Amino acid sequence: MAAIAASVISGLSLAAITGLAGFMSRQMEEIRDEWGAMRTAQRNALKASIVQSYEAAQRDGYISACELETMNRRAESYYALGGNNYVHALMRHANEDFEVRGEIPR
Repeated sequence: MAAIAASVISGLSLAAITGLAGFMSRQMEEIRDEWGAMRTAQRNALKASIVQSYEAAQRDGYISACELETMNRRAESYYALGGNNYVHALMRHANEDFEVRGEIPR
């Protein structure tokens, strides 16, 4: 009788653990999907702000030292999130070709 009870308990434990593992796997997949969506949204927001700053500098004919520093920092974050060559080209142009006015306060 004790052997049957142990077998039943063992089977129930295995079923519970298997169910829990399946649940945890589904939860991790949902978290992974949400993380990917958040990463993409952040990368898109960074790209949009870099492009906006670039276009403003292009329109004005210059860029402030503070804005260029900010753009470079945003670009670093964008690259870390898997950003593409489009922003690399914008940043190269911003750093090499725009007139930089002012200084970064220390």
